[in-house]
Amino acid sequence: WDCSLEEVDFEAYSLDVMSKTKSSQASAALNVIYAVSKQIIEGKGKSSGENELSFSVSLTRVAQKKVFEGLLFAACIDDTKEGAVQKLKTFKSCVRADVAADASSEFLCKVPDSKADRALSAMTEIFDKADNATSNFNSLLLRSLCGCCSTHSWGKQIAAMKVLVSLMETHGMKWCRYHENDLVIAAYLSVKTAPREISLAAAKASEFFLRVCVLLYGAKWANKDDSDRKILDPLCTINEGNQPKAETDLGDTPGEETIRIVLQELVSPNQLVKFCSRFFIKHFVLPSRGASALSDQASTIRRLLFSRHLRLLPLTHQVGLIEALAFLLSEVPGFFPLSDQHMLNFLSELLKMCSVADGEMVDKALSGCVVDKNGYAGPPSADRNIFPTHAFALFFRRKIVLRMARAKIVVPEELPPGVQLRVASITLIHSVVSGCSNVFFDAEPSTSIGNIRPHMISLLFRSLVSAPTEAVLASHNALRDVLSLSTKPGGQGDSAKANSRLPKELLQTCIRPVLLSLRDYTRLTIPLLRGLRKLLSLLSTWFNKTLGEKLLDHLQKWTEPQRIIKLRAWKEGEEPMVASAIVEVFCLLP
Repeated sequence: WDCSLEEVDFEAYSLDVMSKTKSSQASAALNVIYAVSKQIIEGKGKSSGENELSFSVSLTRVAQKKVFEGLLFAACIDDTKEGAVQKLKTFKSCVRADVAADASSEFLCKVPDSKADRALSAMTEIFDKADNATSNFNSLLLRSLCGCCSTHSWGKQIAAMKVLVSLMETHGMKWCRYHENDLVIAAYLSVKTAPREISLAAAKASEFFLRVCVLLYGAKWANKDDSDRKILDPLCTINEGNQPKAETDLGDTPGEETIRIVLQELVSPNQLVKFCSRFFIKHFVLPSRGASALSDQASTIRRLLFSRHLRLLPLTHQVGLIEALAFLLSEVPGFFPLSDQHMLNFLSELLKMCSVADGEMVDKALSGCVVDKNGYAGPPSADRNIFPTHAFALFFRRKIVLRMARAKIVVPEELPPGVQLRVASITLIHSVVSGCSNVFFDAEPSTSIGNIRPHMISLLFRSLVSAPTEAVLASHNALRDVLSLSTKPGGQGDSAKANSRLPKELLQTCIRPVLLSLRDYTRLTIPLLRGLRKLLSLLSTWFNKTLGEKLLDHLQKWTEPQRIIKLRAWKEGEEPMVASAIVEVFCLLP
């Protein structure tokens, strides 16, 4: 150096040395690749023996794939780009299209995000869009990338998703529709294989699924001026009592085979897969083809829902069947009439399982293997003031909000399977009553429908005083609609009680367990008092003033805190919360 050691910028020197070293290594590797490609092109190393020939062909295929992949990487480096691109243009005519497609998909899945745009640009230079061979190559590349959505590591899956979306945007809807089934299957595979241990995986996978659907069929909501439009899961709109209709006149219509694929996944045990299927049917199938699209698949749907006994299935599969039936009945009222025997058998089995779990019925065959109103499996307990926690719920997915096509798409959080089963059961009852209200309320008690009616109403009341908040909200909304639908026209206020099509004895029977629990202050729990508030907001005229006096007597017990603590009737530190819950009831008393 012509300067002193202290004046040398060692950091810049090190970076320059590393850059030149990498460049020389890349050039050396490229020379090796050039030599191998030349040998492949000239066909050297072939043998006349059959076994040797087979081995040689197989080896040549692997070598072709590696050489092609290496040339693609070289095309992303400035110093070697020009030579690599020229070599690729020559080499592509000497290899099979499927080999080039597999090599390209592997390359695109490995290339860093910072080089992704440059990689796609290099491939555009190599393959002429007007060439028929290029069209065949793009189709093979798409299929290869679709396979990467399930067989590769999550990092490579993300890269494959990005390239697929880029290909779809580049080639347009007509080209995408030609590969409709491959794209939808790949989208489902990405959702199914999203690793639970990566927090953003579910969001990325569901976003990819929805983007594929929008690119395939278009999205009417994209033309809306309101960019804050919120789109919820169809099952959530049932429980919230607000079901906005999906937009009509979307783009292209999904094919029959695609609809069949989606229906198969509608009963999936995977919560995210079920959401994607419901969203697809509600926003891409029903608006363009109506109920006839599902009617054409009626035999398939019946086989999926009613071919197996509910009690013999794993818990997550039970949830899948119940949610699928609730969704179909809410979106297509009358799809299964309430008088349908398969439908009645399904509801009867579900109600029996819930009744046994809650201690309302006894069945030794089911006892211990069903899930109660609080989401726990095991024999019913008469005194369960202290509720255990679902510790494994720590690993469940939280709510996802995706911004797409000028709208916010909300994917609901994942719940413990036991809680989800009860919420799904309530949602199903809500859908049945809302869609077949006259048949439900007017059926004679001696009929099959009249026989299951009290069990359905009882299930809603029992769930109202359960521990999970989601079950309480779902049952409250369902009861609100049931009581409203049960009122004859013209019945409001106090007259609604007299004009209700629900028997007075049935409602009294459902309310009685709550009143009995209120007799003893040691049996008061936060879920019970929360449920009482919900009941008062719905049926305040069914309670008298003595309820307030009883609660006031109970509240006076908290004037002796030491005595309350010694009872150990509640979790440590929960005693003030119970007293607070009692106070919150007074504002709703008649």
